[in-house]
Amino acid sequence: MINNGIRQFRLGSDILLAGCEYMGQFMFGPLALTVAPRASGRRAVITIPGFSGNDEAVAPLNDALSNLGYIAESWGLGINSGVPGRHKFEQQINDIAKRASRLAESTDARVSLVGHSLAACSPARSAAAIRGSSTGW
Repeated sequence: MINNGIRQFRLGSDILLAGCEYMGQFMFGPLALTVAPRASGRRAVITIPGFSGNDEAVAPLNDALSNLGYIAESWGLGINSGVPGRHKFEQQINDIAKRASRLAESTDARVSLVGHSLAACSPARSAAAIRGSSTGW
């Protein structure tokens, strides 16, 4: 019985927090854009969604980056399922690195990788995968 009450409380608090976060983007989003750094020169960004997120989850971030002058794209690999197993993780890292290389070549821009939440480890691993590459992204 107590366990059920805790679950209901947790669900209620999660809904409240999600609502606050959603409203916060409208109240503070424009302010954040005034203090965020603008792109200097040609810069491109690939955003990587957090665990269980997809391209739509980082769409608001891509829009904000585009408004700041960046060429912003999502990773294009669908839902970030956490990739169980080393082989799948390495394949995902290689796919991100290839996408970054293609974006650098097609836009003639330096490319940054931005990972959201749990995906924050992916950019560093992707960059390491092609360290020394002639594309220089």
